[in-house]
Amino acid sequence: MDGEATRFVASNGRNSGQRRSEHRLAEASRTLKNLKILKIFSASESAERESDSDKISLEKSLLTPPDFFRTPSLPSQTEVINSVFPNPKKQKNALFSPKLLRMSKKNATFAPDIQKQTTAYMKKTVFGILLALGFAACAGPKQLAYWQDLQNGETLSAAPMPAYLLQPGDQLTIRVSSFDHSAVAPFNIQDAQLRDIPYIIDDVGLLAFPGLGTIPAEGKTITEITTLLQDHIATMAKGAVVRVELVSAFVTVIGEVKAPTRIKLCPPGLTLAEAITDAGDLRPNASRIVTVLRKQKDGTQTFTVDLTKKESLTSPAWQLLPGDVVYVAPRRGRLIY
Repeated sequence: MDGEATRFVASNGRNSGQRRSEHRLAEASRTLKNLKILKIFSASESAERESDSDKISLEKSLLTPPDFFRTPSLPSQTEVINSVFPNPKKQKNALFSPKLLRMSKKNATFAPDIQKQTTAYMKKTVFGILLALGFAACAGPKQLAYWQDLQNGETLSAAPMPAYLLQPGDQLTIRVSSFDHSAVAPFNIQDAQLRDIPYIIDDVGLLAFPGLGTIPAEGKTITEITTLLQDHIATMAKGAVVRVELVSAFVTVIGEVKAPTRIKLCPPGLTLAEAITDAGDLRPNASRIVTVLRKQKDGTQTFTVDLTKKESLTSPAWQLLPGDVVYVAPRRGRLIY
């Protein structure tokens, strides 16, 4: 009995040990199997990732054009400036150089930021210049007003009336009147319409008058030639009265006036202001400093008259003479209108 019990216990002990060993082997087998499964899954996942990567690479390669279709890489701003302007002193304003802009238009691979910045800078510069010219051209009341320094109630001495000296080519009408019409008839020459025929001073300054021959007229005033004729005719026709008028007396107004014109002078004369008025006044862009050209025996004399100052009223050119030319220049800052 005791012996059987001992064998039973021993048998159970061996069986228990075997079961534990089998259990451990089963667990090891399951673990190994799981590891194989994981390894297979990992390999599959890696292969899948490689496949996706290959697909992406393939798509990129299909979308990317060949090298001969690619646009060359654009140079940097610093590289371009250094190549165009090797001198460091000129690199400061190189970005806004017209030379750089011309290169950018010729070269398609030129850095676009340089072209844009240069174009923007030049546009601003041109706009600034035009704006400055516009402000310079705008004439205010101070620039347009006449005699700006003339005070209210101020009295100025009248400008002397210059005497006009007769010159070759001048045309005169000479009318001799008397109670004895038959005595003065030879001196009055008329055309078929009974209009007085003018006498012309010849190139040497002589005036041919019937009954008196040639009379020196050049360099004499109208008053002087009238007195000379009066004295000669009085010996032939008592009580005769002589009237001499210069019919070729004109003043020309040109330049920045509204209506350039040629004005016939009539007694008692014409002032500079009256001549400008007859020409329609000055334009807004006209200079208020006008020039008067006066023909003299030895050439042409020039007068400059500033109409913004009261001294113009006493200028020798204020009273105009036959043959005077009034020229009105444009202002420097020309007004665009």
